[in-house]
Amino acid sequence: MNKKVAYGLLAGLLATAVAGVLDRAGLAARWDNPLSDWRARLLARPSAATDRVKLVLVDQYSLDWISQNMQIKSWPWPREFYAPILDYFKRNGARAAVFDMLYTEPSTYGVVDDEALGAAAGRFGNFVGTVFLGKTTAQAKAWPEFAAFNPIQMAGLDAWLEAHPAAAAEIVSPGAAFPVPELARHAAWLANVREVPDGDGVFRRVAPFRVFSGQVLPSLGFAGWLAGLEKPIKAVLGPDALEAGGRRIPLDGAGRMILRFRGKSGTHQTFNAAEVIQSEMRLQEGGAPPIKDGRVFKDAYVVFGVSAPGLKDLRPSPMGGDYPGPEIYATMLDNLLAGDFLRDTPWPVVWLWVLVLALAAGVCASAARNGWQTGLAALVLIPLPVAAGGLAWQAGLVLPAAGGMLGVVIALLGGAVVNFVLEGRQTMFIKGAFKHYLSAEV
Repeated sequence: MNKKVAYGLLAGLLATAVAGVLDRAGLAARWDNPLSDWRARLLARPSAATDRVKLVLVDQYSLDWISQNMQIKSWPWPREFYAPILDYFKRNGARAAVFDMLYTEPSTYGVVDDEALGAAAGRFGNFVGTVFLGKTTAQAKAWPEFAAFNPIQMAGLDAWLEAHPAAAAEIVSPGAAFPVPELARHAAWLANVREVPDGDGVFRRVAPFRVFSGQVLPSLGFAGWLAGLEKPIKAVLGPDALEAGGRRIPLDGAGRMILRFRGKSGTHQTFNAAEVIQSEMRLQEGGAPPIKDGRVFKDAYVVFGVSAPGLKDLRPSPMGGDYPGPEIYATMLDNLLAGDFLRDTPWPVVWLWVLVLALAAGVCASAARNGWQTGLAALVLIPLPVAAGGLAWQAGLVLPAAGGMLGVVIALLGGAVVNFVLEGRQTMFIKGAFKHYLSAEV
């Protein structure tokens, strides 16, 4: 084998090893996360299911309208204000109402206020309420008697938790705060709203479920999708996927699904809470509603939440630093309805790809005859992991780019050093051989 090629292959092997060490130290993720977010933004597209997911948000306009017209200057609103919203969804045939709102403490307006919201949830039927997994004064240590168990059975859960002890410590919660009894009794599903971002604080993945008191607590987005299925629901949790409702949902080692974002904030059709309240009130009075055609809610999955900056439910996401929290669940719902999930590329495939790139870079750099050839190799090979990551993403695979780029750059540098040393030694040999026959100038 040509000596330059052999040294180039060695440079590629060493470059792969160095890239692996940097990855284990967490440095590769620092570079890969921004690349992944850029790729998610670049390739974000609505799905066939995007139009089936609607958002109704308490924005700044809604706060101002309530303040001016209902004489309510403070937040939270009386809970009876949400009854017209649910009645409007019912009137127009919405399939599920997913409320990203906490009602764990009794209303300051009295029990009648809680009863008004509970009655509206009962009238609607497919209401998804929220459970908070965290420390509050209303925290329960066991599933309360006033709340029905979620209608889902998950086979394989115990085995999965035993096989993933680190993930189990995060997924199994010792305490939970449930909605007030007046509401919980009427909820078709009770869902978890506790999500944990990636290490850099960005929300790219969500856990479809958590466990409390031996019972499955679906994520709010997952519960919204389940609400549209026939009950009871039988699910199977395997080593790397959750099967439910005819879907095979890929999971990472921490039990989370990767979100495929559809676009920037506002991609899903959005209405403000004030116009929905006004529409129901005017329809009851026989007037003209602000929403001209309520049929847009027909068979839709509606996520209700807040987006006003002062209400603090804005989260960093690949789409931006101020992405409304309810849109995280709308995106999850969209993914579940469309079924075009993303999954991690198996790590042996990832590192085989890094090795191939590094070996190619090492050989190209060590065998190059001049700087132009080395520069051309760099121009082709360094962007290649990013391009491959984009193609893999469209095929439903998340292929990290940082490891491949690191391997290429390190191998190119190593190969160039090898080339320089070997060329220098060859030059010295030629000079030594000919100095006895020709002048030094020649």
